[in-house]
Parts: sequence; C-alpha cells; structure tokens
Amino acid sequence: MAKTIKKEPADKKTDAGTESKKSWRITKQHKALVGSLLVLFAISLLLAFVSFYIYGQEDQSAVTELADRDAKVGNWLGKFGAFLADIFVYKGFGAASFLFVRLFFLTGAYLVLDLSVKNCAIPGFGICTLL
Repeated sequence: MAKTIKKEPADKKTDAGTESKKSWRITKQHKALVGSLLVLFAISLLLAFVSFYIYGQEDQSAVTELADRDAKVGNWLGKFGAFLADIFVYKGFGAASFLFVRLFFLTGAYLVLDLSVKNCAIPGFGICTLL
C-alpha cells in the first residue's frame, strides 16, 4: 500500500519574523548573581564602616586625596573604603548607615536562597529587623 502524506493547509501562518524573542524575565542564575553581589557589597560596607570607627580620624585628610598614591589610610578597604565610610557615616546617616548593610545583606540573601517576599510577611518582622 502506498503511504498517504497529509499536506498542511496553506492558511497556517509561519512567521519568519517571530523567530525567538528575548525574554526579559529574571532567571534563577541572574537572581543568584545579583544576590551574591549584594551580599559581598554588604560585607564590604560593614568592613568599611567598622574600620571607620577605628581609624576615622586618621583617614580624614586622605579622603579628599583619592588620586594621591602616597597617602596611607588605616581603613581595611583602603582609600575607597575610607571614602565610602566618610560619605555614608560622616557626611550622611551616621550610625544608621549600618541599616544599609543589613538591607543589602538581607536582600542578597533572599535573592541567593530564592525565598519569596511573602515569607518575610510575618507580623512584627519589620520591627524585629530594626532591632
């Protein structure tokens, strides 16, 4: 017996223009990458802020001289850490700058661990995070 081949109807549209559209959805890898960067940034801010309270008076003159390679700073992250700590702690928010560390760390942890924001909707959670 002969095989019969079914022809597809000509009215089906095959668009060559809709080959593969890029999706702007955030994948799990993107969340992990951004979360890891936020956690690392939070740790670096913590180191800069803590060392600002230890070596802040010594670093005041070197903060304005970022391009000078001969200026020595005591900050654990070097001149950039002294500059960030000076902006956030001295000129900005003071001791409340440590809340930025917590905010960046928790946001990064939630992204890395792929937790839902609904999980943090525990009554009183907002008050507990501020303590």
